[in-house]
Amino acid sequence: MTIESLRSELLEVAQERSLSDHTVVELSQRLDGYIVLAQNKMMESLRSRQNEDVPYGKITKSKRIRSKAAFQQ
Repeated sequence: MTIESLRSELLEVAQERSLSDHTVVELSQRLDGYIVLAQNKMMESLRSRQNEDVPYGKITKSKRIRSKAAFQQ
């Protein structure tokens, strides 16, 4: 919700002002920060789901490579 509202506000302000305007830059930086937080949360969630899917320990790099190769065939 926050990302979408900041994105909308940024688009509106950027249409009225220069892209180098202090307000535009500040909004863009705030939006970037929220996007990074959201990406980090998604990655943490993905990692925890992957760890739950492996009941017999971690998947080694060689197993991932073999699995990826088998999937591509």
